[in-house]
Amino acid sequence: MRSIYCGHLNKSHVDQEVTLCGWINKRRDLGGLIFVDVRDREGLVQVVFDPEVEGLMDIANKLRQEFCVQIKGVVRARPESQVNKDMATGEVEILAPRLKSSTVPKRYRWTLTSKTRKSVVLNTVILTCVVLR
Repeated sequence: MRSIYCGHLNKSHVDQEVTLCGWINKRRDLGGLIFVDVRDREGLVQVVFDPEVEGLMDIANKLRQEFCVQIKGVVRARPESQVNKDMATGEVEILAPRLKSSTVPKRYRWTLTSKTRKSVVLNTVILTCVVLR
């Protein structure tokens, strides 16, 4: 499964291949590049999908907030002008050539916000997994 938690990544991991598991926190489409912030219990990290990999952008286009994902990619340093000082992992990003997404069925879909995180306790959630390829 996972090789490291999202929030543990830093410059010492540059050029290493990692496998992350988590949830889509935010998605940005810059018209040729798709970025997502992946979140797990330890923090967030930015992932950029490799537009050179055939079919990957079609899958990445389907990602939405709170989709559960497994991403395999290489850690790379962000250019100095793109470092995000508001994120603990803001000096690095993952270039991802591979993606698996397990989505929550529509009847169970919810969005967690800081307000609902405080008031919602989930003991057991059974998810129907759909692997997108």
